[in-house]
Amino acid sequence: MRIALVQITSGDDPSSNLKAVIDALRDATARGADVVLAPAQTGTHPASTGRARNTYGHSMAVAARGEVPLDAGTEAGRHLVDLDLAAVDTVRRKIPSPANARDFAEPA
Repeated sequence: MRIALVQITSGDDPSSNLKAVIDALRDATARGADVVLAPAQTGTHPASTGRARNTYGHSMAVAARGEVPLDAGTEAGRHLVDLDLAAVDTVRRKIPSPANARDFAEPA
């Protein structure tokens, strides 16, 4: 199983940041990730120096075809999502690519 972790440098515009994350998640699935994680913080974080920092959440999981079955939104909490890992094989069979014709071994 190949798991991707996506992290971006965020700017001042939350909607642009969200679009950048979605694009990065979809790119990771296109590159063969079976599961993609995009952890994010949410809320206002006090600063020891300077000004407080705002973050906007939207931790996500992305499925085999690039769809987003879980967007955690802006509220803090725990979120679970069930992903159909068998769908990865189905999607790969529909997309002819030598890069997809490889075996995955469990980590040792």
